[in-house]
Amino acid sequence: MDPRYLNKPEKFKNTVDHWKSWKFAMINFRSLIHASFPDVLEQAEKSKTTVTVKTGGTAPEHMMFDRGRQLYSILVSFFTRGKAILIAESIRDRNGWEVWHRLCLEYEPNVASRTLGTYQEIMYPRDRFRVEEQRFEEALLSWENLIVDYEEASGRTIDDDLKRGAVMLYAPQQVRQHLALNAEGLSTYADMRRVVVNYLVSKRLWNSGKDTSSNAMEVDFVGKGKSKDFDVKGKGKGSEKGKEKGDDTSSGSKGK
Repeated sequence: MDPRYLNKPEKFKNTVDHWKSWKFAMINFRSLIHASFPDVLEQAEKSKTTVTVKTGGTAPEHMMFDRGRQLYSILVSFFTRGKAILIAESIRDRNGWEVWHRLCLEYEPNVASRTLGTYQEIMYPRDRFRVEEQRFEEALLSWENLIVDYEEASGRTIDDDLKRGAVMLYAPQQVRQHLALNAEGLSTYADMRRVVVNYLVSKRLWNSGKDTSSNAMEVDFVGKGKSKDFDVKGKGKGSEKGKEKGDDTSSGSKGK
């Protein structure tokens, strides 16, 4: 596939907040060019030591060396001034696999304090869920992605009861009321999520239906208004014709 016709990731902004979405976009971009890239990038990311590639030897080793050089050039083209470009400059042999490894260590460190902060965001999603009701499904997906990140980094699983409790506490008020009415069938988080999504979808459809019927009523009203206008004008013309005939009759009688 010709990379010229692919949507490329944006420039990396050298921040932890931007890293996750940029990393996702970059992995997918590279996978469209070489299907094996995501697996190799994951190996580089999880390496406990410096990632090295032999310059000679077997054909697979030579291929990995060439692709590492290619990856280096591609990564650098997406960097702006800042820490990321400094990391790349420090890799003297232009080994893109090691650049990726270092970026992962820098922007998503697996340290206790970061894991604890993520856990707190999961348990108390007040700010994340403080959105308009129609945007809650998007907020819920963002929160669920945070849970996946935490579980991958910590090796621990968030309990279903904790997830259900967080949603019941911090979801928009009408969503919470709907969940309370359906509490008997919410034995798992999957059950709760299904009820929430069905409620939001049904409400969107209901609101769009109301808008459609409202527009139809407005059109109907305008149409009826026009017909009345035409009737009034018609009556007006008729009355004028009547007056003209009356005038002729009266003038004729005067002549007699």
